[in-house]
Amino acid sequence: MRPGEGGTLRGKKEVRMRPGPNYPSPGWLFVVPGIGALIVVVIFAVAFARDDSSSQILTSPSAATTPPTVWSGAMNLPPELTTITAAAETTTTATRSGQQIQLTEPPPRPFDPVAYVNSLAYCHACMDPAMEAYRMVAAHRGWSEQQVESRSAFVRIIMATESGGCPNVRRWGYGSVGQDCRTLCMGGRKGECAYDDAGFGQVTQILRTPTSPLCAIEGICSAEATVASPWASMTAFLRVLEDGGNRPYCYLNNFHVRDGHCRLWPG
Repeated sequence: MRPGEGGTLRGKKEVRMRPGPNYPSPGWLFVVPGIGALIVVVIFAVAFARDDSSSQILTSPSAATTPPTVWSGAMNLPPELTTITAAAETTTTATRSGQQIQLTEPPPRPFDPVAYVNSLAYCHACMDPAMEAYRMVAAHRGWSEQQVESRSAFVRIIMATESGGCPNVRRWGYGSVGQDCRTLCMGGRKGECAYDDAGFGQVTQILRTPTSPLCAIEGICSAEATVASPWASMTAFLRVLEDGGNRPYCYLNNFHVRDGHCRLWPG
């Protein structure tokens, strides 16, 4: 039967299409993924361009070698920084990242062994300050560590028995000097301060003659010069030991010999 003609096909059912939803055309299945791929390509292109420009900035010779602009000059210091000591120098610096104030102190003073020895707190019968002075002056005079240690026992007993560890005592201060070495003289038959024994080692005038090394080289020519300072007192004592060893203290049968002190002097 031709289309448009009435009637039915004999022996066959008439099939009718039910109405359904409007499905998109199959062409859209290719358009949508294409748009997505294009967006991804654009994003990667933009990111690559930004990375390339950043690397150029970081590796640019002008950027690597040109220092940041720094301004330095006078600034109004805050009140808490205006009371610095006169010896200190004030350096002010400002940068683009903010302000920075630096206080530059003078370099530390070099150690002064003379001032150190003269500042020790000496007291009668407390030998630690005297022995500290001994080690300091001996090292300053060029004694080796072995010499300082080997002679320390003899030095200690001589100072303990002669001056009680006081640098300024005159004429046998042992046992009769104030605790802080204030009593300087012992008197005796010739009156107060009449004897010339002086200092840590109670050095006598016979060892300070004008031609002696103690007077001619060290410049210590009197009892007053010997006790002028702890440094001078120890210098006189050690100079006597350098020139005569234990002999100035170990003669005839004096108490240092009898008490065995002289055997403490090395070799």
